[in-house]
Amino acid sequence: MKDTKKQSGLHLVTNETAVMEAQTIFENLVRYSQRTEAKLEETESSIFKEVMKLGRALVQQSVTARTEEERIEPIEVEGGKVIPYHGQRSYRYVSIFGEIEVERAYYWSEEAGGMAPLDEKMGRPRRCYSSMLEEWVLRLSVVEPFEASVEWLNEKFGVKMPKRMAEVMSVEAAQDVREFYESPPTVTAAAEGECIVVSTDGKGIPMTKKELAKIPPRRKRGEKAQKKKMATVATVYTVAEQDRFESVIKTDQLPDIAAHDKQIFAELEAKPSLTPFLKDQVAARGGATRPVAFVADGQPAMWGLKAEICPHAVEILDFHHAREYLWKAVYTFLPEGSEAATAWVKAQESRFLLGQVGLVIDELRHRLSTGLIVGKSKIETVHSVIAYFDTNRSRMCYDQYLRAGFPIGSGAVESACKQLIVTRMEGAGMRWTVTGAQAMLDLRSVFLNGDWSRYWTFHRSQEHLRLYGPSLPSPDVPHTTKVAA
Repeated sequence: MKDTKKQSGLHLVTNETAVMEAQTIFENLVRYSQRTEAKLEETESSIFKEVMKLGRALVQQSVTARTEEERIEPIEVEGGKVIPYHGQRSYRYVSIFGEIEVERAYYWSEEAGGMAPLDEKMGRPRRCYSSMLEEWVLRLSVVEPFEASVEWLNEKFGVKMPKRMAEVMSVEAAQDVREFYESPPTVTAAAEGECIVVSTDGKGIPMTKKELAKIPPRRKRGEKAQKKKMATVATVYTVAEQDRFESVIKTDQLPDIAAHDKQIFAELEAKPSLTPFLKDQVAARGGATRPVAFVADGQPAMWGLKAEICPHAVEILDFHHAREYLWKAVYTFLPEGSEAATAWVKAQESRFLLGQVGLVIDELRHRLSTGLIVGKSKIETVHSVIAYFDTNRSRMCYDQYLRAGFPIGSGAVESACKQLIVTRMEGAGMRWTVTGAQAMLDLRSVFLNGDWSRYWTFHRSQEHLRLYGPSLPSPDVPHTTKVAA
């Protein structure tokens, strides 16, 4: 918040002048609408330009009317201190209609500092940009790159904003997302015949060189330098409890399961905010009484997250991850891309679906014992695949999961990874700081969850509290918030 000092008693624009300007613009609007010789496109363009001028004039008039009505007299604050009038101060205010200058009374004393009571009454924002303009540019930025967003704003509305400012504003705007989601979720509880599904996955986000420098440089032989930082993406949704076992066995295809009330969230660092979010989501959907499934790949950290969120949930190893390990194994004893390799993998997949993971492990152990898998690297690969299946054996009862109506694939969270990260954060040349990436993850989650309007209302109220504190009982009592001189 930065003010400009003005001479006492002088207003930049009088209320009468502002009203006259607005009336003149409105008359132009009427005149443009009555032009019969112009094409509709020309008429529309002319009217839009005049509407923008009218909007700016009316905002200026509203501000001027308030400042002219302001009483100029010493004010008393807590403790009986009296702060004298110190002159007029002004600041830039950039709205969607354009820039105006706001002038109001400024009070100052050496003991109490400076304050402008009208700032709180008018809701002066932290920066010169209006809250509405900030919301617009960030709403654009959760879909398009920052640079494209500010360019579009300038092209359509003539409002200039540096790309860097939009980036800073995104971090500031995201600071209330955690608290917003701590309130009771607005989701529908799972009904009889429905189950709750939690699914998690990891997805890398390209980072700036400065952020990458914080990652330990030591790597294993042949390992590439890291260019990304891993984010944990989670989604919660409900599905119908429908026995899908027979249809999967007949068609040999996993079904497309309709996900209801899907919510997503992501965390870059260790998951301090992810846990309460998922806990609240499961609880709000009736997790205490309804069946809950937790679908993830084989990372131990994901199962640890499950233990914190819903210990009673059924753990399911993502079928697609299990399939990838079959392909790792088959290429140690059959040629890559061969029909024989494909047939072998399909046969093992069928065993998985029938709940016969033990037979797959026995098959791989038998192949090792025959000595037909040659080479240290290939032997180690098969041993690692066996260990993976053996470790996750209790999470691979796919026949039971299908009969219970649980999904056995992580398609929902993989789709969330694409929606949340790939389509917005992996564009050409994009690099992120941890702070900027987390802010975008938070704002994009709010947007994709359909919570944007509710969140922005919440954020505005929280920002007002940060700037001015709790509202006072009487609007006639000036608040003692200091502003920068």
